[in-house]
Amino acid sequence: MERIALSDSLELSRVIYGMWRLTDDADTSTRQVQAKIEVCLAQGITSFDHADIYGDYSSKKALGQCLKQPPANAQR
Repeated sequence: MERIALSDSLELSRVIYGMWRLTDDADTSTRQVQAKIEVCLAQGITSFDHADIYGDYSSKKALGQCLKQPPANAQR
């Protein structure tokens, strides 16, 4: 994935995953949200667009619950 440097210490993936409809899916479980993020990461997408109002203020909670969990590929 191509990356865009914003400074010497900050760069973004060329493609940014928008989370504004994250909670529109029938399955908004932590496992499903984590799977979406991991698919993005596997493709080199490391930049995510997120705002408080997305999903009528529910996307932030869904993402936060996901981020509290260890990555699925973490070594135990």
